[in-house]
Amino acid sequence: MFNSAKQEQLRALLHQSPRNFGKAWIVSPDEQYALKKHQRNRLICLSEQYPNWALDLHTN
Repeated sequence: MFNSAKQEQLRALLHQSPRNFGKAWIVSPDEQYALKKHQRNRLICLSEQYPNWALDLHTN
């Protein structure tokens, strides 16, 4: 059974960095990844400054 003590243990485990378990972040093979990420982050910042804007982050 998943009692409250087990739930807390799981929560603590999930809040740890993957690096603690020998895992690393996945690196994208997309050569344009850094540019796309920068553009996305810029749009997110703009959307925070202008909350009435509509923003669609889906790309094809």
